[in-house]
Amino acid sequence: ASEYRSGSQSLKLLQERSYGTDFSVYQQIAVEKDTNYKLSFWFKSNETLACEVVTEHGFSYPYAESTNRIARIIVGKYGDTNPIWNKATIDFSSGDNETLYIQFDANALEYTVNADTHYAYIDDVSIEK
Repeated sequence: ASEYRSGSQSLKLLQERSYGTDFSVYQQIAVEKDTNYKLSFWFKSNETLACEVVTEHGFSYPYAESTNRIARIIVGKYGDTNPIWNKATIDFSSGDNETLYIQFDANALEYTVNADTHYAYIDDVSIEK
């Protein structure tokens, strides 16, 4: 996307009314068993944005509890008219897993959408021990 925090691009999650209310992305990652990690990312969003670390990909609508979830953070504000870049971090343990999923979901949660587009930019995602 043309909006970015560093470098020359970022990931843009975009919801357009004609395509529904859910917009998400995920990535499978390899981890070491019983290891503590820190996930950090920067975001700029006019929508709430959930980031979850899960054992199996799949969101529980709307952010319901899930037995697959290891960690979750919800950031951003629905209807933010002047969003700025903010950093978010999540600490998690891999437990007995060697593979996990990182998923981002920006979701209008079926609010009455006054604008045709809602978005969340994500940049500089990192995971470290």
